[in-house]
Amino acid sequence: MDPEFANVDYREGEDLHFAGPAKLMKEESGAEKLSGGVIAKGTFYKTGGPMVGESPKGWKENGPGVLWITTERIGYRGKKGKFTLEIEDLDHAELAKGLLLYYEKGEEHPEAVKLDDPEMAGLILSRIINGPPEENTEESEE
Repeated sequence: MDPEFANVDYREGEDLHFAGPAKLMKEESGAEKLSGGVIAKGTFYKTGGPMVGESPKGWKENGPGVLWITTERIGYRGKKGKFTLEIEDLDHAELAKGLLLYYEKGEEHPEAVKLDDPEMAGLILSRIINGPPEENTEESEE
């Protein structure tokens, strides 16, 4: 992956793990409450859940841009907005109806982006938060 694609000012030792086209979504009053696959410390996200469907009601596209995930931060950069969140300040994220929603610690409302491949972004984010899943280390009996 070309680190220049995301147009991020990287810190020393920070690596890019995901960058892809995204649309920043704006939650309007009366927006549909979304819930989906949870990504959090101690919860490994598994792909294959129900991700597609109609665009959620009350969520408006607010312009195209790029979502990026590094070893330390998650962010979005576009013509109509941007955000950066330290991974350590992420309470949890959810994948629902093609959206990736980010909840910052202490905040009630999420930032949201619409992605072509939200499951890949979710899986990568889960691995950064939790590390790789532990493999079965039990030796088989012969």
